[in-house]
Amino acid sequence: MNADLANFIGKEAFYMILKDQLGWFVSDEVKVIKDLVCIKPDFYETPFVLATSKKAIIGVEGYTEVVINGKKYTSVSKAIAEKGPSILESFSDWEWLVEKEWVIRKTKDNTWVTSCTILSDFPYRKQVKC
Repeated sequence: MNADLANFIGKEAFYMILKDQLGWFVSDEVKVIKDLVCIKPDFYETPFVLATSKKAIIGVEGYTEVVINGKKYTSVSKAIAEKGPSILESFSDWEWLVEKEWVIRKTKDNTWVTSCTILSDFPYRKQVKC
């Protein structure tokens, strides 16, 4: 498990990008494993909220199907609970069948604005027209 910027990122870099550069208010409950923030939405249970602004939220939606060491899982958290954190050592070999997304919705009426799966696709907070 390495900081690959698509699935895991260092804590300082994560907060610098999402909070300082993009302007979002970040949840205190982001998942941190071995000093890396999990930024792949599949590490979170629906309806986790990653970040907010006055007019929008970034939350996880969808469902997961992943094959790890020949066994299909519908939750990364359950796979880790069942096999222990050492299961992450084979992360690069996991076969993703269905993946969750980060979804941005308006806070006033829950209307969908956009979605993405990687941090580099997150919009600046002020770009979200709500």
